Amino acid sequence: MSREAKALKKENNELEKQLSKETEDIQTDMVVYIRSANISELDQERVRRDITQMLIDGEARGESAADVIGGDYKAFCDEIIAEIPKLSRAKRVLTAVRDTLPALMMLFAIWAAFSVIKQIINGQTWYITPLSISDIITGAALLIAATLIVVYITKNSFDSRPAPLVCLVLLIIAIALCGALLLPEKAVFSPHIAADAALLAVLYAVYKIIDNRL
Repeated sequence: MSREAKALKKENNELEKQLSKETEDIQTDMVVYIRSANISELDQERVRRDITQMLIDGEARGESAADVIGGDYKAFCDEIIAEIPKLSRAKRVLTAVRDTLPALMMLFAIWAAFSVIKQIINGQTWYITPLSISDIITGAALLIAATLIVVYITKNSFDSRPAPLVCLVLLIIAIALCGALLLPEKAVFSPHIAADAALLAVLYAVYKIIDNRL
């Protein structure tokens, strides 16, 4: 995220505090939905600022969010988003990679920690972290699950029906469990814990480089 976007995000966080609880809940749904749009983070924050200010001004006049924006909040957001330049394909790819890296780093760190614990329990060399096929499949399933959950929530922030999301999560959990239980535990790679730490550092560096470019 650019410095300008970060500064505007901070300003927006403070601006939102002026809203009533009811209006803030509606504004939050709108902001979450805007996060799914194919526009830059700076433009997202600009839209967020404009909507928040509209709602604040409306409340000052004694108007509700529906009075200011109309009853169809999703349609209102779509109209605004349609007027904003879209991200290029390259930036869309970079954004997707940037947004995936934190979850990947967390999963990798958890796997490394559990590998060390498992090695200690089994009386084996603790600083060697075996990576099996089931580890890879389970990790990939969890990463995909996390990504799809975020996409679903942002695109359906105005929909209170959780059934599709629950079904999606259960399906991916089932796939992960099948991978963990049915696939072989034989290690396909056994890196040193120092190599794990170095890879985490590289992933974090890549994340920061991409984030600063967007």
